[in-house]
Amino acid sequence: MDCKNSGRRVARIFLTICVIVLIPALVWAQDMTSTDVAGAQAAQTSNELLIDLGFGKVEEDWFLTTRAQFGIGFPVPKLGCGESSESCSTQLRFNLQVPVRWRVIDEDPQNDQLIREEDWDEVSDYFKILRVIEYGRRGEPLHVRLGELGSLVIGHGTIMNGYYNVVTVDNFSWGLNFDVNTSYGGVEFMLDDFVNPAVVGGRVYARPWGFIDPSSFWHRLAVGFSLITDVDAPLELETDQNGDIVVNPGVAPEVADSQFTGIMGFDVELSVVDESWIHVMPYMDFNIHAGQGPGYHLGTMFNIWPWESLGFSARAEFRWLSNNYLPDYYGPLYKIDRYQYFGWGVPLPAPKLRVAASQDRGSVLGFYGDLGVNVMNIVTASGAYQDYQGPDNGALWLRLDLRQVGPVKLGAMYYKQNFDGADEIFELDGALGVLEGRVMVFGPIFVQGQYSRLWKLRDTGVYETVDDWNVGAGAAFSF
Repeated sequence: MDCKNSGRRVARIFLTICVIVLIPALVWAQDMTSTDVAGAQAAQTSNELLIDLGFGKVEEDWFLTTRAQFGIGFPVPKLGCGESSESCSTQLRFNLQVPVRWRVIDEDPQNDQLIREEDWDEVSDYFKILRVIEYGRRGEPLHVRLGELGSLVIGHGTIMNGYYNVVTVDNFSWGLNFDVNTSYGGVEFMLDDFVNPAVVGGRVYARPWGFIDPSSFWHRLAVGFSLITDVDAPLELETDQNGDIVVNPGVAPEVADSQFTGIMGFDVELSVVDESWIHVMPYMDFNIHAGQGPGYHLGTMFNIWPWESLGFSARAEFRWLSNNYLPDYYGPLYKIDRYQYFGWGVPLPAPKLRVAASQDRGSVLGFYGDLGVNVMNIVTASGAYQDYQGPDNGALWLRLDLRQVGPVKLGAMYYKQNFDGADEIFELDGALGVLEGRVMVFGPIFVQGQYSRLWKLRDTGVYETVDDWNVGAGAAFSF
């Protein structure tokens, strides 16, 4: 009996049952488009010129939004191709845009600026014109991305998991992410913002058996070292004589005390099963947050492709956290959390580093799990959930992407952290999310709608979530 083929048949039957259950859920959820939070989208793989006009609301005011967007991608040589490679090219992609919001209804408090000034009041805001430059894709021998960073993961995601460098309606950041992958090891690196850098770090890993016997089973073993830092992490915020937080309007709260902080990690992974249709990789991470304490992560990643048109990924991870260690420290909302973090039983929001240092809960246990599905590279969906002993430390992340199918393109993303019960999961206060869709009407003409739940810094020094929505029409020309 062929055990390999039998295993494949059993997996196909099981996954077919999963598809019957999951596909209606995917259609109902109407996945994430190519857009991540605050537009942290990959540069378009097809060449397109887009012009649109929309009408919508940001906070209390109403705006007409005009946008011209140009995306282009073209083949370039891929580094690291062997002689036996069927294809030795990848893509270089650019995404440029000029979005302008024109105030047409000015509600109280009154503002005499025709163009929404918060969109263009910092040097970094002008970088949004050249939104993304990207060479290659993650996992290729060389991948480089300049611009918006969306859902960034370093290593196994135990230190940086799902990081976004743009999560507010008023601020844009132009960052860098690159990774190098070879049969002997590789490098991952990130920088959150060239103009005002704060978060920087990465991971190096090696496959030591590759120097001895690249054909050996043990060549699948990799060991890595990570270091991700906040070079000026807030500890205390500046307050005035009334006790209110002092604000640099539209930018950030003023910081009274800060310090360098960093998390270093040591990891090991082994691909125990590495076939064309199934991949199983256990891993172990041991991280130390300088001045706070260690954390231990033990998990397994799975990738299963029973057919070329259908794939599943999953991960299950056990976590042990020492007293002052917070997992996934650089998460989707870290741009906010570094000033204002609420969770793990703290009575009032405070800078995340201070929250970590003030924990008095002892060590706790927890878990992390995620699941993803890819159908014909047209529908992709994923979700992740984590929870720990103690209050206010659950987190949920959902994402779905329906690429252009006929005239329709849909998408959604939702992230909620530091909730305690299931009834809090879909409370929009404190959540991060995007929902958008586009329908081609005739020829190049389309109608579209977008809704975002992003963050805004108030004059009181407190970050709050606000609605940002827009409906309109435009024309898209492919070439």
